[in-house]
Amino acid sequence: MFLKKVKAKGHYYLQIAHSYREGGKIKHKILASLGRFDFFKDHPQLIRMGKRFLELAERPPAKPFHIQELDRFVYGHIVYRKLWDKWGFGSLLKGLIKMKKVHFEFLASVFLLTIDRLLSPQSKLKSFENQGRYVDLKKMKLHNMYRCLDLLCEGKDRIENALFERRQDLLNYKVDIVFYDVTTFHFESVVADDLRDFGFSKNARFNEVQVVLGLLVDSYGIPVGFDLFPGNTYEGETIVKAIEKLKARFEIGEVIIVTDKAMSNKQNFRRIRDAKYHYIISMRLRSLPQTLQNKILKEEGYRSLKYDGEGKFRYKIIKDYPQKMLNEKKETSKEKVNLICFWSEKMAKKNRADRERAIEKAKAKLEKGQGNNDKRGYRRYWKTDGKKKIVGMDNERIEQDARYDGYYVIESSNTELSASRVITEYKRLWRIENTFRVMKSSLWTRPIFHWTPRRIKGHFVLCFIALLLERTLEQKLRQKGIMLSPEKIKSALNSLQVSLIEMDGEKYYLKGKIEKSASSILRMMKIKQPPHFVPIEKFQL
Repeated sequence: MFLKKVKAKGHYYLQIAHSYREGGKIKHKILASLGRFDFFKDHPQLIRMGKRFLELAERPPAKPFHIQELDRFVYGHIVYRKLWDKWGFGSLLKGLIKMKKVHFEFLASVFLLTIDRLLSPQSKLKSFENQGRYVDLKKMKLHNMYRCLDLLCEGKDRIENALFERRQDLLNYKVDIVFYDVTTFHFESVVADDLRDFGFSKNARFNEVQVVLGLLVDSYGIPVGFDLFPGNTYEGETIVKAIEKLKARFEIGEVIIVTDKAMSNKQNFRRIRDAKYHYIISMRLRSLPQTLQNKILKEEGYRSLKYDGEGKFRYKIIKDYPQKMLNEKKETSKEKVNLICFWSEKMAKKNRADRERAIEKAKAKLEKGQGNNDKRGYRRYWKTDGKKKIVGMDNERIEQDARYDGYYVIESSNTELSASRVITEYKRLWRIENTFRVMKSSLWTRPIFHWTPRRIKGHFVLCFIALLLERTLEQKLRQKGIMLSPEKIKSALNSLQVSLIEMDGEKYYLKGKIEKSASSILRMMKIKQPPHFVPIEKFQL
């Protein structure tokens, strides 16, 4: 016998039913209809009826019980643990210490620090103090957390090589296009050493020492490898190390290096070509010969091409343009390249808006009498008489700059590539820029609380591992049509929580409410959620 709630004519009704078997089938017989359910809901009569049923059954009413929450834990790391296993980090890290006398939980320490970098970026000290936030993870000693950075530094090349070999099996695609760029990471310090030094800072922190990071990523934004350079290294010089790494360590068939105009110089062109690789590099349009500029800015020969979000978009190819290069004997030779020129309505609007802001600022400064002969930035629009005297706005310069609005030039050493392919690959360069943003925001690579080159490099290896896992998850979600930013992924996985509760002297785990996107991630990763309510000794992830 049981209570049954049925719907009829838009209302729910409460019935007492009896189940029985007839002809091998289960059937229900209605013993009594108690009326509409909403009449009983929260009604004292229903409570009295329940108590009366308990009395007739000679069962006393349930006693009130005591319940309290003791603690709360995150279990979102189970998603990254599955990717960790798929990348084979267990065997990889064991191989690093196979011939060493390591008397601490190296693998567990690296995993904990990686998870913290992904879900709750903080210093190693804070990781040590807050490591109890994850359910089912061993607690580590602070000095062992620091010691594991030394081992990661020593094993950097082996880690990169092994991960590259496993990439195709795990991600099911071949790496043939690599993107390269550099950024800087500063320290709250003015003490220089062999690695930290003063240099050009992309974060405008010129009064502090820094390191330069060169990063290689594939077409999907997943990192391939990285190198750290002293803080005073010119970014154009770092590409040499990147080429050597690709040539000596990574088995990639045809490689096209995609990078921006900061790497655009004859020596880099030669180095890439000598390595039998190709490049796609943006050109400084205004630095090209005037005859070539005029040819690019002529509307003749441009064709329309459709790109989402670009508005009107046109391109043309200047085929087999002679590119003078320098060989090691400093003799000139000629190579043929294609110049892909394009005009974007979206970019033209941005260029125009940027210039108009600069003009307004230049006018405002002049009205206040704050002009000087420095021609950088908005000051380029001041007209000078001689070297120092400013006589007004330079309308000729303004008109000249307007000619370039929306135009861009890409140089491709592979003359067989179509213009659309070259433009598409160059447009993907935003992924490495986005990767740097992830490192500096979501993963909080900074601030860096390490002061020796070995610890600093170990810290960046840890960030590299975390970045690899985060980008892998992002790519797998994207393949399933689930578009989540790194911050939304972090929020979703941090919503996977259980409460440790005590009820009448017994301890249980109670699963909390999770974000909708967290459910999508778990389904995509084929991870079963833990029970809603379970004794702690039976809890399993």
